[in-house]
Amino acid sequence: MTYRSLLVLLDHTSTCTARAAYAMRLAKDFDCHLVGVAPTDLIDLPATPKAAASLNEYSALVWDALRDQAERAADTFRDACHAAAVKSFEAVIDEANKVESLVR
Repeated sequence: MTYRSLLVLLDHTSTCTARAAYAMRLAKDFDCHLVGVAPTDLIDLPATPKAAASLNEYSALVWDALRDQAERAADTFRDACHAAAVKSFEAVIDEANKVESLVR
């Protein structure tokens, strides 16, 4: 059995390193393209008229932190793929929650 590509979730859980390493090993064994997806997750903060400015500022800070976290996961994945000599790979940062990212 062969695969043209594999998808692995990149996040900051304790199992991500092992999950990514296993995916890299499979990608090498099947000689296929490996895609690491790092979803930012989404936040939904309701804005109230009295606190709209502070909630908007807070939401922007949280969004930046989520994006930075996803970028770090993608960078770590790229470095690991280079170190493992994976032939074909890419890291995608998706501005969605984990479920939507994986289904897409």
